[in-house]
Amino acid sequence: MTAAASKGFPVKKPAQWSLFIRDVFCIVQHLPILKERLGELCLEAKQADHTASHQERRHLFASLGARPGDEQPSVKFGLAILETMLQTMDDAAASAFVKESFGLELVIRDDTPKGTFKRCYDIIELAAQVDDVKSKHGYYLVNENTGFYRIPHHTSMIVVIKDATGKLALQNVVIREAPQQSPVRPKLLKWLTAVVQEACYERRDPYHPGKMAQIGLNMGAHHDRSFGYAVSFTRKSLSSEDRKRQDEELIGGLSLFWALLWNYMPAEIMEEVRDKMQNGAEYPYPTMATAHIERGCGFSFDLDGTIFQFKTAKRCPPEGIVTAGYQSWTHLDPVHIRWGFAFCVGRTVPARSSLPSRHFGGNFVDFHSKVIVEQDSGTLLAFAPGDMHATTLKAGVENYILAFCATQRVFDGLNALDSNQLS
Repeated sequence: MTAAASKGFPVKKPAQWSLFIRDVFCIVQHLPILKERLGELCLEAKQADHTASHQERRHLFASLGARPGDEQPSVKFGLAILETMLQTMDDAAASAFVKESFGLELVIRDDTPKGTFKRCYDIIELAAQVDDVKSKHGYYLVNENTGFYRIPHHTSMIVVIKDATGKLALQNVVIREAPQQSPVRPKLLKWLTAVVQEACYERRDPYHPGKMAQIGLNMGAHHDRSFGYAVSFTRKSLSSEDRKRQDEELIGGLSLFWALLWNYMPAEIMEEVRDKMQNGAEYPYPTMATAHIERGCGFSFDLDGTIFQFKTAKRCPPEGIVTAGYQSWTHLDPVHIRWGFAFCVGRTVPARSSLPSRHFGGNFVDFHSKVIVEQDSGTLLAFAPGDMHATTLKAGVENYILAFCATQRVFDGLNALDSNQLS
């Protein structure tokens, strides 16, 4: 019997210890001394973890319905077929066909003209929230009475917009409970939430309520533009080993998210993204890297005390974002690629909330389709960052989100140099 056991203390088991350290780390984010020590313990716990075998890696991705680094879409939606169908049937019949064929609900929305909604407005879901508005410009109330369609937290849906000529275009795709029917889903979402929390609380904040962190390529601060890898850690005492560990985990989480997109999102979206990345610049987009992780292939992540390594798998794209409790007013993002993606891996709601249910607060709003997406854990979302969008006032709700967006400024930065200059 060990000395610890003889004194009545539990014997440290690597998997349990790793999870315990992560849970504690998420609680003490605002206590610098404990953060520093727990960061060291996170590194120690990871070194003690078990490395997955080839069979374990295959079993994991089979259960997730995805393959690491495989950029082949699984779902072909067929927008042209839908346009043809709508010439001979009503929207309800077309929706029934989509539900039967893809397991997704379909809503067809009229195209909202650009300029209808303005930037920098707060978004409220209830008239009673008017007193909470902070924006000097004002607010928009979004609900069924103001012409918005609400997608419930349990509903997977494709949102199509129709212009005055009857032409259709994909606008939003919402997938719930991803990865669907996977036994590792609870553990995976818990780990991803911890990764998002650590990344957000160790890096610089945005000019919005909540926290946001960038990883990979960016153009630096607004007052000092310089193209390169984001350098956003705020704690100077953070060791280079710990910075590398955090980057490795964030790259692992984002690359896993990227693999899930190829399994769940329509081919029309994913093939457009791939074509723009491979052929839209002087040379193809590089994959994810940081100031601490060199360019190349491979990523890994630590799930429930087991390290899964994919040494030759292609990584995710080079611009990643994570947010914790983030809230944004109406805005547009200048992008090179039309599509952006978000993965809500965790959502917490205050025990005492002024909102009528746990599904209000911190929700995504697309003003082109006039759709409100109720956020929940396991929600994958495809949207158009270049169209007006926002999040509703969060009222204490905390969403933990991974996201991709191919910004125009990074595209311009890539075009200004060649691939060998990215070191």
